[in-house]
Amino acid sequence: VRHPNYLGEMMIYGSFALLVWHWFPFLILAWVWSAVFAVNMMQKEYSMSRYPEWAEYRSRTRWLIPFVW
Repeated sequence: VRHPNYLGEMMIYGSFALLVWHWFPFLILAWVWSAVFAVNMMQKEYSMSRYPEWAEYRSRTRWLIPFVW
């Protein structure tokens, strides 16, 4: 996984949203995950693409979820 820190944060915030059993926290999380985390991950991918080893590392690892995505 190339971004384990973001995956961990998503799991933590998702568990907090599950505690309240309401749709509103999930709406906020969807915005945070797409507007903040995804943008930061794409910026990191872009900045790392200048290194030749990055292409090989990227080809053998997943973006966020192991064995899936």
